[in-house]
Formats: sequence, structure tokens, C-alpha cells
Amino acid sequence: MDAYYPSSRDLRFQDLPMEIAAIMNTGDIDAMCAALSTQPRHVADTALFRAAQFNQAGLIGPLVSRCRADVNAVDPRHNDTVLHVAAENRAVETVQALLAAGAAADKKNTAGHSTLMCAVQQIVWQNLPGRAVATIKAILDTVGYVHSCGVWNEETPMTFAVARGDDTVVKMLLAAGAPVNSPPRAQGYKQYPDAAPIGFLAPLHAAAKNGDKAMISLLLSAGADPNGRDKKGRTPLHYVCKHEAFACYKLLIDAGASVHAYDSDYKYPQ
Repeated sequence: MDAYYPSSRDLRFQDLPMEIAAIMNTGDIDAMCAALSTQPRHVADTALFRAAQFNQAGLIGPLVSRCRADVNAVDPRHNDTVLHVAAENRAVETVQALLAAGAAADKKNTAGHSTLMCAVQQIVWQNLPGRAVATIKAILDTVGYVHSCGVWNEETPMTFAVARGDDTVVKMLLAAGAPVNSPPRAQGYKQYPDAAPIGFLAPLHAAAKNGDKAMISLLLSAGADPNGRDKKGRTPLHYVCKHEAFACYKLLIDAGASVHAYDSDYKYPQ
């Protein structure tokens, strides 16, 4: 019976043969390709993940074109692609090399996150914020804005950047076409026809929760809806009141926020 070799779909982060890892560390492309030519094809996919993890951008092209590595190989533990891994490691040059090799930026992992979302999440790493921003820029410049919404927390690239108060990234996302408002889910609950409509957490909700006046002003100027609803029908004004961010109250009122907008529990912002 022939030996079973996993395809890229079955790929795990199994260790590379030590000799191939050592060759990759030297950067000798010809030697790496020669060594991989004697291995099952999926080993080239593993080598591609390793190159992404350690930002070995110069190896990406040869691994794809000469060693037949799958540029969209997936680690099934979390459905991360090679591009996800590069973005999560703020490997700017490798992100650029993968995109140039045809990597798809719209694939989602099990959390529902695209590569862009993974890159935006890296702005919390204060030791290398510049690398994170450069990674975001590389993705936006190459493929534009790619929307994603977290499966469990409804987090989007915009809400994450807003929650961190990073106006640089927020402006980059807006310029690339990121939605400043979240789409509605439903106009009301079936059992309560007159109940408040429900939607998704919007960037303005995140700014209101933090009491970030500057961010609220930025989002309002970009067209944010001051009466947008979250999944419980709460508006940004509800968040301002709940978190006692009263310095933002007048700002939202002046923008048209309604004090009569009740949530799904029939509570008004107060």
C-alpha cells in the first residue's frame, strides 16, 4: 500500500526535516529546492508556512514557483492561510511577496477574520506598531479593503482600530472604503413589531464606549450614523450613558442622536 501524504488541506505545522530547515536558514534557494524535490509535496507547504512565520520573504517566490508550494495552503487547526500567518507576525515583506505570488486575501479563518483583520489586530503590539501599520498598508495598497466580522464578537477591522483609538489606521481603512456604519440585521423582533431595530456593533459604538471625543468626531465626519443600533437595539448614546462618557453626550446630540431611541429592553439612553 502506498504511503499516505496529507494534502495542503490536511496540513499541520509539522516540523520540517532538520536539514531543510537548516538550508532555509542559510537562504540558499537552489539547495532548498533540491532538498524539497525529494520530499512529498506537502512538505513544501510546511516550508512556506515557516518562511511566513520567520519573514523569509525571499523564499516565497521560489517555494511557490519551483517547489510547487500552495500559496493558499491552510492550517486546519484554525483555518489560517499562509497569508494569515505572515500578517499575524507583522512580516511586511512576506505579505507583499505572498500577494505578488497570488495569495488570496479574502479567505477567513475559524474566527471569521480575514488577513486584513489579523493585520489590524497587531496594532496592540506596542513594540512594533510601525510594522503592523506597514502590513495593513501593504494589504490595502495591493487588494484594497477586505471586510470581515468576528464570529463570536462581531469585531471588524474598523471597530478594532476604533476601540484602540488608532486614528491613523482608522483613516487608512476609511480611505480604502471600509464601511463606517454596520448593516442592520432586522427592523424589529417578530413578537414585538414596534420594538427597536437590531444591527451589528458599529465603529461609533466602540468610540462612544471609550468616551473618545476625537474618534467620535472623526467617524461622524465620515458619515457615521448617530442612531445606529447594535444587536440589542442600543445606539451610541446608550453606550455614552452606560459608561458615563458624558463629555461625548452633547457631541452626539448635536449630530442628531435621539434621546427617545429605546433598545430591545425598552430602555432609553439616560
